[in-house]
Amino acid sequence: MIFFVGFGSVHCEQQNESVKNAIAPEIIPKARQLAEHFLNGNKLIPGLVISVSVKGEQKWLEAFGTANIENNVPMTGDSVMQIGSITKSFIVALASRLMEENRLDFDAPIRKYLSVEDFPDRMWNGSVVNITLRQIFQMTAGIPDHIEDADMGKCLRCTKQTEHLVLVRDKELYFEPGTNASYSNYGYELAGAVIETVLENKTLDVALTEMIHDVMKLNKTSIYESHVITPHIASFYSVNNNSGLSKSGMWGDIGMQDFPAA
Repeated sequence: MIFFVGFGSVHCEQQNESVKNAIAPEIIPKARQLAEHFLNGNKLIPGLVISVSVKGEQKWLEAFGTANIENNVPMTGDSVMQIGSITKSFIVALASRLMEENRLDFDAPIRKYLSVEDFPDRMWNGSVVNITLRQIFQMTAGIPDHIEDADMGKCLRCTKQTEHLVLVRDKELYFEPGTNASYSNYGYELAGAVIETVLENKTLDVALTEMIHDVMKLNKTSIYESHVITPHIASFYSVNNNSGLSKSGMWGDIGMQDFPAA
C-alpha cells in the first residue's frame, strides 16, 4: 500500500442562505467550542485542523490539540496529516481513468494482467476461481488481511508493485470471491500490481503522483518517504489494546496524504 502526506483541510461549498450562515460571526465561535468539546471528550484523537472555504475563499482555518504528544507540539494550520487508507481512493481513481481509456477491465480475471509466476491461481473447493479488480476494490475478493511476522517489512522499499506480492502471493483466500466481504489492505497490493502492468513503463507511485498533481491539482500532496525530512508533519498514533494511544511503528514510518487549503 502507498500512503500520502499533506496539509489537512476541508473544502466546503455552500449556496444561498447557507453561505450567509457559514460566514455569520457567531458560527465560528460555536464551531470552535464543538471542536474543543470533541477533543476533550475523546482522548484517542490528539489534535485536528479545520478549514472551511466558501466559493473558493477560505473563511476559517484553525488547529486544535497537539501534533506530537511526547513533546507537546501544538497542531497548527501548517501541520501535515497522515490519512492512511484514504489512499485507496486514489488507487481506485487511477484505475478508473485507465478503465475509461480501455486499458483496464474491472470485471476481467486478474490473470489477464498477472502471470501465474507473479500470482498463482487461487483455489476454492478444489476448483480454480477468478478474482477481478472490482472484487478487490469492493473488498469481496477474499484476499486475507493478516500477515506473518516473517513477512513484515519485506517490501517497504520495493519499487515495483509485483515485488509487493510477497505479502499475499501464497496466502489462501478467506472465502470464495464474490460471496462475502472482508476488509483487506493487501488486496490493494494486488490491485496495484495489476494496475502497474498497463502503465507503460511507469511505476504505480509515479502514475499516482502525476494524477494527483496534474489532474486533481493537489499540489501539496505527496508520497511520504521516511528518510526525507517533512516539515510540520504530525506524529502517527494507533490505538492499543488498552484503549490508549501508542506510537505507530511500521505504518507510521511509511506515511500518507492530504487535502490542501482552498
